[in-house]
Amino acid sequence: MAKQKSILIKWLRDAHAMEASAESMLNKQVSRVKGFPRLNQRFADHLEETRRHQSRLERCIDQLGGDTSMVKEMVGKFSGSMQAFATSGSDDDVVKAAISIYQYECLEVATYRALIAAADAYGQTEIALICKDILAEEEEMASWILDNISEITRTYLSKQGVGISPPAMPSSSDRRSPPPV
Repeated sequence: MAKQKSILIKWLRDAHAMEASAESMLNKQVSRVKGFPRLNQRFADHLEETRRHQSRLERCIDQLGGDTSMVKEMVGKFSGSMQAFATSGSDDDVVKAAISIYQYECLEVATYRALIAAADAYGQTEIALICKDILAEEEEMASWILDNISEITRTYLSKQGVGISPPAMPSSSDRRSPPPV
């Protein structure tokens, strides 16, 4: 059981560092997308969710007798800062920010699915339930970005003076399902 707990603790620490990175990235992006009120509000809301995710993960780690790794957290925050920096400074950073956050949400979704499977395998029902709750919020955020990326892009282009015609309504046979999140 000790090895099992150490594996789960390690993965929970990795998830905690990932959330620290997401917090850093979202914190920077919220200020960058002020001219896009819906995106700004969604990023701000998810930033608060992300902070709650970190707290919940800390409780899971404590429950198993572990502690959060300061090194991983610092690396996570640095990584988030670099991700935010990579999308800043260009005139199209709002579109790149949305794409970047979507990519990160997909990473988080996969991580929480793996954590749920591991927690279930080790009989850690409470941790599995917490990870399922977090997963639902990550999937919701990824879905929101995917559902709104076209609007974000059109709004950005409109602000750049590009004439945008209304999008053609796709027929049911033209629509493809988005990739699974």
